[in-house]
Amino acid sequence: MTESKFDSLITNGEIIMNTNYPPTKFIIENLIPEIGLTIFAAKPKIGKSLCMTQLACSVSGESSQFLGLNVSKKGPVLYMALEDTEARLKTRFVKQNLYPNENLKIVFNWTHDEKAVSDLDLFLEEHPEIILVIVDTKAKICEEQGLKNSYQEDYNFLGQIKKCADKHGIAIILVTHLRKRHDDEDVFSEICGTSAIMGTADSIMILKRPRNQNRGILSLTSRDFEEREMEIYLDYETLTWHSNGESSTVIPNMTPERQQIITALKELGGVATPKSIASKLGKDNKVVGNLLSTMEKYGFVRKSNKVRGKWTLPDFDKDFSDSDESEDDYVIE
Repeated sequence: MTESKFDSLITNGEIIMNTNYPPTKFIIENLIPEIGLTIFAAKPKIGKSLCMTQLACSVSGESSQFLGLNVSKKGPVLYMALEDTEARLKTRFVKQNLYPNENLKIVFNWTHDEKAVSDLDLFLEEHPEIILVIVDTKAKICEEQGLKNSYQEDYNFLGQIKKCADKHGIAIILVTHLRKRHDDEDVFSEICGTSAIMGTADSIMILKRPRNQNRGILSLTSRDFEEREMEIYLDYETLTWHSNGESSTVIPNMTPERQQIITALKELGGVATPKSIASKLGKDNKVVGNLLSTMEKYGFVRKSNKVRGKWTLPDFDKDFSDSDESEDDYVIE
């Protein structure tokens, strides 16, 4: 029988069933596969870059967990912080109590379109030790064409990035945005671009967090693990994300304004009037009073049992009978 040119392309079900394939390996267990393209999308100013710097430092540094999941593989990371500056990134690291080492390679500028991918391919050939690349953001390495952007253009571009990840046996995370408006109930349809993104990426992560709330939902779908959602929380003091299952305490319903009140109370000795808190924060007395009343419902603060008109933290039990702050300070204008 004459050999066909298609023979090398064809296998059969029996061969597949009799072959032992290695299980999928992960950089972050059941979240970031060791090889392939992951899309990470969120609206602007939600905390996606905070999440990515945290991830980059976890994989390249000492941390054994990320969002309560095990870091299964550690090694050098290329972080393409294309919307940041060195000074801004350092400020973020300090605020997050992250101390990156030499394994975290950082670039702030890169080429565009096809050259961006070819340059990345060349970089990875020169640096085979890299195990993870984070591109923050997609808009900085490809020209956005809005509604003119076609399915085929998206498919070709993302296909090149995925091919690069597969060729070098690494994970590439491409950070992008969500549409401002959407009519579809499917959260994954909100990603900016065409449906080619869903067809090309190996994994997709969508981060949503309502403004002025610290609770976020990470929606996940992948070829390598079951579709699911994770509840995660942004710590406003350290600007780091945590899962509900982590040993570190997560606080639902926390907002930056509420965190400021708590910090002010601590700095004022643990007990204070709304007037004192307002003065320290440079806010209106009435605004602070309303915030305290709302925070009491969530258990963040309580009215002092020792001194009328003052507020304290729930576990603060110091005797304030000798306080030099007068009860008359409790004035809401």
